[in-house]
Amino acid sequence: VDIYMSEAPKIFGQIEEAVGSGDTDAARRAAHSLKSASGNIRAVRLAELLQAMEVLGKAGDVEGARGALPELQGEFRAVLAYLRAPR
Repeated sequence: VDIYMSEAPKIFGQIEEAVGSGDTDAARRAAHSLKSASGNIRAVRLAELLQAMEVLGKAGDVEGARGALPELQGEFRAVLAYLRAPR
């Protein structure tokens, strides 16, 4: 989890940057990387949304990726908040 907490924000930033610039291939690659890591920590919904982003990236669907980004951002923030919460 510590590695996820340090690396995931960097990778997520790559997704945001790629989507913003219309680079669907870079979005696909970053989403694939983060999807696997998110699945490993059992962030199932986040992994599903990243899978969808990966598919959109593979299809070169810039508008679809831009439309999917807000929900993905919200779920990512929720996962980070959960992981940061004291237990």
